[in-house]
Amino acid sequence: MALIQRTILIAAAVVGLGGIVGVPAAGGHGEVIRLGAPSVSAGDSLAVTGEEFGVRAEITLVLEGAAGRTVLANLRADGEGRFETTVSIPVEAPAGAYRIVAEAGEDRATADLLVTASVAGMRMEGHPAAVHGAGAATSEKMSLDRRRSAAESTLAWGLVGALVLLGAWLARGARFTA
Repeated sequence: MALIQRTILIAAAVVGLGGIVGVPAAGGHGEVIRLGAPSVSAGDSLAVTGEEFGVRAEITLVLEGAAGRTVLANLRADGEGRFETTVSIPVEAPAGAYRIVAEAGEDRATADLLVTASVAGMRMEGHPAAVHGAGAATSEKMSLDRRRSAAESTLAWGLVGALVLLGAWLARGARFTA
């Protein structure tokens, strides 16, 4: 019976530690950005707001996608760690899935964005209703950035160490009860 109680206690501890480690994954210190729209045509403007950045932090807004990284704006957060701006999506950006990234040192906040073909870039051939290239899927690979901040890495390795110690303690306890 004591083994079952110990197992339940350990499971609760592991779940609790897992919840603690999962919190900072969205950003280094809780940074958040919001987009004015989930999709936009290439060449159009997009409102971007952010909060929970450092006071007066220098922020770089970047468009990341299959074609690489394009800096959209450099700005500074206000006295409360917030910003509000409008950026222009490059007209030459191919239609597809992108990510808007706000970088302030090691801190990052991201938001997904769908870029559709610009009206100027659409071609009409043959039938007037045939629009080619508007939002068409592509086979281009999109890079996935899995970098973590130093705080996230330290916390994750701390959890791994705690779980190893917990396993050793359990193994030791199992030898004495057998």
